[in-house]
Amino acid sequence: MNDISVITLTYNSEKYLNQCLDSIFLAFKELDSSISFEHIVCDGGSKDKTLEIVTSHPLKSVVLKSPVCGLYQSLDYAVKMANGKYLAYVHSDDFVSKFYFKSLIETILKNTQKNLSDSQQLVYPCSDIAFVDSESKVLWYRSQPKIIAQLQKKMNLVLHPNCLFDRSLELMFPYSQNNLNDADLDWKHINTLIENNVKFKRVANSYYFFRIHPKSTTVKEIQSSKTNTSARKLSLHHLKQISIVKLMARIYLYCHETQKFKRILQRIFLGKSSWSA
Repeated sequence: MNDISVITLTYNSEKYLNQCLDSIFLAFKELDSSISFEHIVCDGGSKDKTLEIVTSHPLKSVVLKSPVCGLYQSLDYAVKMANGKYLAYVHSDDFVSKFYFKSLIETILKNTQKNLSDSQQLVYPCSDIAFVDSESKVLWYRSQPKIIAQLQKKMNLVLHPNCLFDRSLELMFPYSQNNLNDADLDWKHINTLIENNVKFKRVANSYYFFRIHPKSTTVKEIQSSKTNTSARKLSLHHLKQISIVKLMARIYLYCHETQKFKRILQRIFLGKSSWSA
């Protein structure tokens, strides 16, 4: 058994794949020699040069051909085929910092309890995320907010996939066990882990670089929210549908993202502009 399995799903991923594999290869080199690892590529039937890039790369990945359709169904399949005690996911468009895996594994190894039968909480380390554009230029950074269980139930605060997971729990609670859309599968999965005594802990100065480009679902959601603004005017009926807890979750995440309270306090007490560093 390996200590860490890193899973990358691919489908016609040739454009950014070399950068993804290079970053994983360099991050693996920073691990202590006592830590064993493997990289798994689960391919959905690529027609471009994806598999050629994978097989010729010095990372020496294990290549699987996914027998199922769908992102999360393929993830579940790859998890079953993995040999690592811990799992990490790196998307084929994305890349990680040099000490990414080293920081995550050191954090998780500091916790001695590793199974659900113990009363002590399991700790899953989470890195910060740097959102990058199609040219790999950093657009903005996002740190992991403190997870408040009641707010997490209404809005996903965990920045997946920038975590290290225990494989036994990933097997116990697969992503695709519920008949939900992709976004809800991710959110439900995180909630299930929290309900089973898992705590997510931020690891500073460790970065997962998440790519935002025109075809990404994130960009499509942003564009959709802008074009549909006029159609989303609040009505009495709409107000009745808003959960107070969900509203609090949105406000909490907004304040965390913008560092609103910190900026207000430094303006009041230090006389600085609210956007000063």
